[in-house]
Amino acid sequence: MGRLRRLVILLLALVLGDHLAFSQAPEPLTGEYDWVQLTSGEWLRGKVKELQDDSFTFDSDILDTLEIDWEDVAQLHTAATHTMGMTDGSTAMGKIAIDSTKVTISNQAGSREVPRGELRSIIPGGHKEIDFWTIKANLGGSFRSGNSEQADLSTSLAVRRRTPATRLRFNYDSAHSNVSGVETANSTRVTSSFDYYMTPRLFLQIPSLEYTRDPFQNIEHRISPRIGVGYDLLDRGAVKWDLAGGAGYQYTEFSEVTPGEARSEQTATIFFGSVVDWEATKYLDVSYAHTLTMPVPDTRDFLSNANLELSIELTGRLDLDFNFIWDYVNRPTANADGTTPAQSDFRSTLSLGWEL
Repeated sequence: MGRLRRLVILLLALVLGDHLAFSQAPEPLTGEYDWVQLTSGEWLRGKVKELQDDSFTFDSDILDTLEIDWEDVAQLHTAATHTMGMTDGSTAMGKIAIDSTKVTISNQAGSREVPRGELRSIIPGGHKEIDFWTIKANLGGSFRSGNSEQADLSTSLAVRRRTPATRLRFNYDSAHSNVSGVETANSTRVTSSFDYYMTPRLFLQIPSLEYTRDPFQNIEHRISPRIGVGYDLLDRGAVKWDLAGGAGYQYTEFSEVTPGEARSEQTATIFFGSVVDWEATKYLDVSYAHTLTMPVPDTRDFLSNANLELSIELTGRLDLDFNFIWDYVNRPTANADGTTPAQSDFRSTLSLGWEL
């Protein structure tokens, strides 16, 4: 794949000229762009996105996002400050100049060199705390009047913090619907996890937390603190896929129950989670998150949540997002009148998202 990628770059370079690749080192190796030289000699201009587990991701001016094997990178020169993670767990910040044997890190304190083999990861930014954070807020809704009055409102918030050794994820999602003055939907879901990387791929999830409220599923409150371990199964530039699993505790308070039944229950749980992020094109991102929670010892009362999101970039910060959400309860608890909520609850939303 590395040879094929280099061949494609060379062919495009012949057609597009110096807008794409350079056979000689560009002068100067500074300014607003980062510069990468491949082992075959070509230079690429663009922006560093990240280095993780020997997979280097580079946003080229012409070729969009490239995933390059780290061994195929001969030199790298960055224009801005980046954060580097080392194999011994330490970190460093500064502008980077990398050749075949060493990494030169330059900042206000001066310059220092480390062997290239000791470099484990690169994350853009790091000069300020905000460089580690990404925040996205979404708002969607529809309103209808005339023969019937209907209002639908959906809101969500996604927060990420990534350093060479840690990853924080926080998600808030809510949906409300009202038809002719009658509430038909009212759900809230909050998830949070903190991952500490012990190796470039293996991480501890300490802890993760999930909160759910949905009276129409007969769930007044449900909270699930958990701890676990995870693994980045795939981290290849445009595609990322991580798996996690562990154990926890679950407390559920029901909105209503049949006479004689307990209003709440608590149990130990085991859980399995999967998150896939795919940068399909420059303007389309796809993500899929799925969590399965099973009480123990009676695993028949398992719960499942799946969320598929398609995000289309409209401007640099504004996105058009489509979400399809599926909540499944294998054995729902009956309401006070004896009726049992449906096992599956489906919801789709269309919203505008703003990246802060």
